[in-house]
Amino acid sequence: MITPVDFDHKQFLGSDLAKIAGEKAGIIKPGRPVVSAIQARVCGDVIRDKADSVGAPLTMLRMEDIEKVPEQVALPGTHQRYNAALAGLAMRTLSEVTIDEKAIWTGAETAIWPARMQKLAEGPVTALSEGAEVWLDGGHNPHAATAIAELLREMGGRTVMVAAMIASKDHGGFFHAFKGAVDAVYTIPNAPGHAGADPKELAETARAYLPAASAHDSLEAAMRAASEQNPDRILIGGSLYLAGDVLEKNLQLPQ
Repeated sequence: MITPVDFDHKQFLGSDLAKIAGEKAGIIKPGRPVVSAIQARVCGDVIRDKADSVGAPLTMLRMEDIEKVPEQVALPGTHQRYNAALAGLAMRTLSEVTIDEKAIWTGAETAIWPARMQKLAEGPVTALSEGAEVWLDGGHNPHAATAIAELLREMGGRTVMVAAMIASKDHGGFFHAFKGAVDAVYTIPNAPGHAGADPKELAETARAYLPAASAHDSLEAAMRAASEQNPDRILIGGSLYLAGDVLEKNLQLPQ
């Protein structure tokens, strides 16, 4: 299954969408069926050409597939209906056994996906928020950021962000997506043991797109600074490594 191709891992894959699509299409195997999300035209062409060249039956997600998804799925955001549609298409197309359509959508309505716009429960991290809601999302590229920002606008109110990122990500594209949806960013080092971006450099990049950004040396310091703005919510995001660290510190690691 090929999810939407976007500028991710630029350091390794470059900034040419067609070339990135070619790398992603490397998973296509001769004679084996493959499912793809709706893609930008240039990416779709690359994927189709690859599938044709190795005789792999290709099924592309269509708007009709999205319309089959229940209006309310368990995970918040319009983009999650899209994700559910792609997962449903993959199950119908790739599974060697027949899966009942009702069972697929029951899964979408009851799914649990940590660090995907997860509202954190009471714990050591949320205790630092001074009453503001604390949300966590591990999305780390412009495509994910655009979806998160759309949901924040739908939620209304004021949002500030605590962020860390891997050095190789598209930092500018990520923060640009939050323009008009986030009032300020508080950058921090990423979880230990990973090639995290420098918080000062992250903050400098964020200031090109957002009203305010400042660097901090820890999650705790950034949370305190964020809470001083009296926001409706604090969004912690930019890295799945950060998300795992936050869940552990808030005593909410998945079972």
